[in-house]
Amino acid sequence: MYRVLLDTTYILPAFGIYVDIAPKNEIKIILEKCIEKGVTLNISEISLFEAYVKTIAVAKKKKLPDLFKKAANGILTVINDTTLNKIGYCELEILEIASNILKNHDDPFDAIIFATAIVRDMSLATEDSDAKKFVPNDKILSWRDLKNMF
Repeated sequence: MYRVLLDTTYILPAFGIYVDIAPKNEIKIILEKCIEKGVTLNISEISLFEAYVKTIAVAKKKKLPDLFKKAANGILTVINDTTLNKIGYCELEILEIASNILKNHDDPFDAIIFATAIVRDMSLATEDSDAKKFVPNDKILSWRDLKNMF
C-alpha cells in the first residue's frame, strides 16, 4: 500500500480556492484515480486550519463574501470525506520535529506537515520546494508525479 500525505494545496479547491497547478476539478479526479489504484491519501489536521485561514484571507482581500461561507463548508467537506485519512498533529514526536524544522523555516503549517510525513514515513505530495530541505527527496512527490503515477 502506498501512503501519501497531501499538502494543503490539494484540499484548497474544497474551500473554493482554485490553485494554478491544475485546472478546476482536475485535482479531485487525479486523487480519485490514486485511490482506485490503492493509494491511501492522508492530510494533517493542521491543513484544515491552514486552508480555512487562507480562504478567509482571500475573502477579505478580494471582498468575496461568499468565500467566508465556503471556508466553513470546506472544513466540513474535508472532515466528511471518508477517502482522506486525517492525521492529528498534537503528538510529541511530530511537534518536536516541527520545532526543529522551524529553526530554519518560517511557516509553522509547513513544519507540522513536513514533520508528519517524516514521523509517519509517508510520501509528501507538495509543490513547496522547501520541503526538500527537511523531507527525504525520495519521499517528495509533485503534482506532476501524482498525475504520472497511474
